Amino acid sequence: MKLQLSFNLKNFLIFINFIIILSLIFLFYFITTNLINDLENYTFNFFQSISKYISSRFRNYIQYKQYGALEIVIKQELGTNKLDENLVSIYFFDDQKKMILYYNITNINIPLDLNSLPNENLVKKLIKVSNKRYLLVYLPIQEKIISDIQEERTIGYLITVFSLENLDKRINFIYYLSFITFSSIILIYVFFLSFLISQIYLPINYLNKIIIEIKKQRFKLEEKKFLFREFNNLQKAFIEMGKVIEQQLIMLEALASNDALTTVYNRRAFEKFYNAMFIKNNMYKSLGLDASFSVIMLDIDNFKKINDTYGHDIGDEVLRSLGMFLNSKKRKSDIVARYGGEEFVIILSDTDKIDALKFVINLIENIKQNIKIEIDKSFVLSITVSVGIAVFPYDSENKHNLIKIADENLYYTKTNGKDGVTIILNNSRVLIRTKEELENLLNQNIY
Repeated sequence: MKLQLSFNLKNFLIFINFIIILSLIFLFYFITTNLINDLENYTFNFFQSISKYISSRFRNYIQYKQYGALEIVIKQELGTNKLDENLVSIYFFDDQKKMILYYNITNINIPLDLNSLPNENLVKKLIKVSNKRYLLVYLPIQEKIISDIQEERTIGYLITVFSLENLDKRINFIYYLSFITFSSIILIYVFFLSFLISQIYLPINYLNKIIIEIKKQRFKLEEKKFLFREFNNLQKAFIEMGKVIEQQLIMLEALASNDALTTVYNRRAFEKFYNAMFIKNNMYKSLGLDASFSVIMLDIDNFKKINDTYGHDIGDEVLRSLGMFLNSKKRKSDIVARYGGEEFVIILSDTDKIDALKFVINLIENIKQNIKIEIDKSFVLSITVSVGIAVFPYDSENKHNLIKIADENLYYTKTNGKDGVTIILNNSRVLIRTKEELENLLNQNIY
């Protein structure tokens, strides 16, 4: 059994566009956040390397407690921006974490809590003052001890504070650039999507509308202009096809004539309608649309005996009553015709086997209940019918074979007790007489 999937084009396009937009949002978010993280990590590592350089550069001043000279050098270095333009504060502490010297080139007040910082490890900490971000780098100043075992001794501590204003400007620029790029791509995508909708989806939707209008036998079709030549050609072909079908239906209706006795169509008219039904359904089938209709052959049971027993006038009344009754039960799109003698044929459009069975079972019971021919005041004649069904394209796609199958199914009913309907289900003939038998069949799912 093949699994066939069918999607609504409009819903499918909405789903695809939703996925694409979500993917673009995720992609830009991923790229932007990773770029910013990389930039921050690079900047923080760079500031850390400057702090280590300062620690190494001024270690001797701390070691030999030359604090005056240290202050002079620090002022010279920071005053001329020889270290880094982002460096705004330097704090030196002795090995007891007592402040030795600090130099601040701004008016900011940096909160310091040395007791919360470790003695031996380097620490990087983000702080925020007056809505501006700063990076605080804390590290011990150590000297090497000459011994058999290489050791280091902490002789002081250094805190450097770096302004992140330039970094934040770069980050804001990245956000701005990402937003502009994302907006541009979305605008281009919306333009492209609008083009697809106007030049592909709408033409396809309109062609589908033409097919539906033809199926409903509405032939006043408006021709539109599309960008792509292929859609224009398809539109012209469908409209021409609709005109051909309309002309055939008009011709068939003109040629059709009623049976004088029963008021239903005669056999000649039936043949014309039957051919038109085949043309229409084969066209639908070639377009990949659902196409089915049923042929129902119906014969009055024991009609010869009715003629022989009650006379031909009563026989004609039976035929007349049945013809009028069948006409009253059909839909506008169905056809009822007298096929010959006491045999009638019905074409049910857009029906499958189960739809046809339900129609016929109701029809059989209604005929028994409603067709009453009064013979005299003491006797009213009721009739029963035998029926055979064949359904296009399930039983056959050949118009001659379809009639033959319906007739053979009728014969099967006549030779197996009459008063019922025969249809082919699962390659076997099934004879059904009542609604109960039909419901039992549907419950068993053997069709």
